[in-house]
Amino acid sequence: MKIGIVGLGPRGLSIFERLCANIKEGKNYVKENDYDIYIFDPYPPGGAVWRKNQSKHLLMNTVASQITLYTDESIDCAGPIVKGPSLYEWANSLKQNEYYNGLPRHIQEEIKKMNPNSYPTRAFYGYYMEAAYNNLITDLPSNINVFLHRDEVINIIKVNNELFLETEDSKNNTAVDKAVLTLGHTDHNLNQQGLDIQKFSNDHNLLYYKPANPADINLSDIKPNDTVLIRGLGLNFFDYMALFTIGRDGKFEEKDNKELIYIPSGYEPKMVAGSRRGVPHHSRGENQKGASERHDPIFLTEDMIQILKSKDEVHFGRDLWPLIVNEVESTYYSTYIRNKLGDEIANNFLNDYKQTINNKEDTLLKYRINKKDFLNWDKISHPHSFNKFYSTDEYHQWLDIYLKSDVEESQLGNKAGPLKAALDVLRDIRNEVRLIVDHGGIVASSYENELRKWYTPLNAYLSIGPPVRRIEEMRALIKCGLLTILGPNATFRTNLESGLFEGYSPLVKDSLIKSNILIESRLPEVSITLTSSKLINNLLKKAMATEYKINSKNSTFNTGGLAVSKPPNRLISSDGKPHDNIFIFGVPTEGVHWVTFAGVRPGVNSVTLMESDSISREILFGRIEESVEIHETIITREKAKV
Repeated sequence: MKIGIVGLGPRGLSIFERLCANIKEGKNYVKENDYDIYIFDPYPPGGAVWRKNQSKHLLMNTVASQITLYTDESIDCAGPIVKGPSLYEWANSLKQNEYYNGLPRHIQEEIKKMNPNSYPTRAFYGYYMEAAYNNLITDLPSNINVFLHRDEVINIIKVNNELFLETEDSKNNTAVDKAVLTLGHTDHNLNQQGLDIQKFSNDHNLLYYKPANPADINLSDIKPNDTVLIRGLGLNFFDYMALFTIGRDGKFEEKDNKELIYIPSGYEPKMVAGSRRGVPHHSRGENQKGASERHDPIFLTEDMIQILKSKDEVHFGRDLWPLIVNEVESTYYSTYIRNKLGDEIANNFLNDYKQTINNKEDTLLKYRINKKDFLNWDKISHPHSFNKFYSTDEYHQWLDIYLKSDVEESQLGNKAGPLKAALDVLRDIRNEVRLIVDHGGIVASSYENELRKWYTPLNAYLSIGPPVRRIEEMRALIKCGLLTILGPNATFRTNLESGLFEGYSPLVKDSLIKSNILIESRLPEVSITLTSSKLINNLLKKAMATEYKINSKNSTFNTGGLAVSKPPNRLISSDGKPHDNIFIFGVPTEGVHWVTFAGVRPGVNSVTLMESDSISREILFGRIEESVEIHETIITREKAKV
């Protein structure tokens, strides 16, 4: 059997591992067959996002102990459990290893300093994945042959039931029986707003940087003391912040009071950033959950999920959001009480809270929680309360107090700190939310307006933020004058009269700043109508793929993602029929699946690992009679290594 894997990021590598594991432990007819596995990616193992040669200043936003590629006993899969080290365990093992001596000095330093709760560099994750790939190659059974192509697949030609993978650089197509597409984020064309901005930029000789991974952007045209407008205060903003400061030889130093100050190198531009909320994503609470501890739902339980799935119509705001609120609030208040009154009273509170959920205020007052300490969702969502500020300095004074409070809350931890423990629940219950909303589980209008436009960005803002160190750095940069935050409802526009970009906040007086540089600090949206992926566009043109649409009684929503079946994740063609030999999972299916960018965490029954095992077993065991003659060329283990 010949199998193609398109993409060698975390999902592609997981597919490869699951294929190897299932072949090794498979039924006799699997063990006796030979398998040629063709892997395609222009980049080494890890793919573009996690490549080893990117800036050492770009961090992951997950701690080292909570990153893995391997299965464990928590994974609900039919395939064999093959354990392997987490990223932290692997790093720790290298300290007495010859491999360590051959690593770049900055990677060696990272390993020396790494602890279970460190935030690794993205480049180091690339080293981890490369090592995992090489270990798989070393341990290949004799009936698996691997062909690694550093090339991009741009088309799939289907003849009868055979697939021919066409690549960018090769004149010869590769024939396979089955293919798995694990594409990750793809490049995109600009939407109409972006095209208008790009035209304005070209007409006036400005610099406009479209949505992209900051690691992929050449920032050399931005000179010292240039004023740079940055739209967005999410994770990409912190990447640009790092690249423009410590990436240009500046450094942060700790004062006696433990706060940071920034020592400029003189090569930095002046950054002016803003967003609708006017504040950055909440920083992550210091990890107190080890590698795999997570919140055990008490409202969004398996029974409740089944009740919701049995309904004719499910609306996110009406049916699911109240359960999420209860999960978050019960954690917040029980942690608050535990800190003040101990475990026994906190447990009593949880029991009472569950019983009196429709009259929760009385329960809170019964346990002597003052109204001023109630969890205020409006204040969390919009901490400035839409107040007006008379100057940027006044806003910065308010913002510094807010950011300092965020740092202090994070330092309390994601179990002991009431706020960060509560917000971490949002991260912990993503699987439960997926079980309800995936594959059109909620009505179309609710998915579009309540989930996609409202909750998904709120969830990111509250629970998918940067390490707390980044917030401390942000405070230092504001104080030294290299970073200006515009304020709430930040607006960015073009000005024909001046021929420049402008940024301002309508809630901050005299906040208007002009610049010849504008950066969109976000990743491109998932959209098959805007993607510049040649592979996806060719599949669409030939009707081999189609957009996933949620059709409800009174509404329809075009999700922008590719249509795919339930596991084993078959790609669906325009006639609604799933391919029996093309599989896809990951980012391009956003809309069928929710929050597809999440990584693999040990001990929590990772959705990614379940899906990759399901796909791999379908490839191997689905229709054995369709196996074709074995390719005679064998690649040696050493040649397949990178």
